[in-house]
Amino acid sequence: MRRAREEVKALLNAGHRVLVITDFKHKRYLNSFKEFKNNLYIIPLKLLYLHKPIPKVSLRKVSSELSFTIQCYNLLKTLNKKEPIDLIISHLSTACYAVARFAKKNKIPSAWVIQELINDRIASFSNPYNWFTTQLYKHSTKYALSNIHYLIANSSYIKKLAIMEGAKVENTFVKHNSIDTKLFHPDKDNIKDIDILYFGRLSIEKGVNVLLEASKYLSKNRNILIIGDGYLYKNLEHKAKYLHCNIKFQGWVDHKLLPQFIRRAKLVVVPSLSEPQGVVVLEAMACGVPVIGTNIGGIPEMIKHNENGWLVKPNNPNVLGKMIEKALSDDKKLILASQAAQKTAESFSINRFNCDIVDLYDSFIEKFKSQEENKK
Repeated sequence: MRRAREEVKALLNAGHRVLVITDFKHKRYLNSFKEFKNNLYIIPLKLLYLHKPIPKVSLRKVSSELSFTIQCYNLLKTLNKKEPIDLIISHLSTACYAVARFAKKNKIPSAWVIQELINDRIASFSNPYNWFTTQLYKHSTKYALSNIHYLIANSSYIKKLAIMEGAKVENTFVKHNSIDTKLFHPDKDNIKDIDILYFGRLSIEKGVNVLLEASKYLSKNRNILIIGDGYLYKNLEHKAKYLHCNIKFQGWVDHKLLPQFIRRAKLVVVPSLSEPQGVVVLEAMACGVPVIGTNIGGIPEMIKHNENGWLVKPNNPNVLGKMIEKALSDDKKLILASQAAQKTAESFSINRFNCDIVDLYDSFIEKFKSQEENKK
C-alpha cells in the first residue's frame, strides 16, 4: 500500500484534509505523518476472518475483504451525514465496489487507483488466489470499472485492459507508481558481489521458479540472491538445493534496507508472468542496476531492450538464462545500461508524481462539479 501512503502525503502537503479508512495492520504506516495531525484523520477497521469452515479451503482472505468492504460502505454513510465529501479514492480491488455504489447513489466523485486486474492474472495462468477470492475480485472489478467515475491505472497496459473490460476511455488515466530517488540511488563505493538479484513477493505470478530453472543455463560460478517472502518460499528454497548455482534466500528485508542489497548487484532479474507495472524495476534502475525483465504487462514501459536493460519472453528459462549470461559477460554494456537505467528512473521520481497526482485529483473534483451543474 506504498502508493496509497504516497498519495495521502502528497494531498496533505497540498493543503487538503484527508480521512483514511484502513485496517489496524496498515494504520501504523501512517503514524509517521504527525506533522499533518490537523488535516489527517485515520479510522482503522477490524477485519473479520473465517478460519477454514470448509476442509482444505481457506476463506481467510475473502472473509477479511468482504468484512472491510461492508464496514467501509456503512462508515461512508455515517461520514457523509456529518460533513460533505469532495472525493472518494479507493486503492483496493474489493473496497472499490463499496466506493462505486456509495458514490453513485450520493452523487460524490469517486476514483479507483488500479494496481492490478484479476482477469490479467487469470489470462497469464498466474492467479495466486483461490476460487472464492477470485470470484469476489471479478465481481467487484466488473462493477467498479463501469460505475466508478474516474480510473487511474498504474500503466498504459492496465489502462488498455480496463477499457477492454468496460471502463470509459475519457475517464481512464495513467499515473505510474513512483520511485523515491533519495532512498534509491547509486553508490560507487559498493562492491558488486551479487551476480543476480531478485527481490519481491514469492508467489506464482512473480515467476521466481523460472529464474531457478534459468540457473541451469548459467556458469557454475554465478551466484543468485533472492530477497522476499511468500507462500512459495519453502518450495523454492528446497528446489534451489538441487541446482548447481550458489543460490541464497535472504527472506524479508525492510524496504529502507533494500537499496543496500540492490547496489551490490550486477544485475536484477524480474521474471514475472504477470506484472501490471513492476515498481521493483524502477527501484533497481534508480540504484544504477540494469534489469532483465519479461516482455509483459507494464514492464516494457520502463525497460527499453538493449538500452537501459533487456526484455525476454515470459516463462522461458532457456532464453532467460542465456540473456543473463550474455549481459554479465559484457562489462562495458552493463555500465552503459546502468547509466541509462538511472536516467529512466529519474523520470518516475516521487517529486514529479506528487505534483501530478494532486493536480489530477483536483481536476476530478472540478470536472464532476461542472458536470453536475450542467445537468441542472
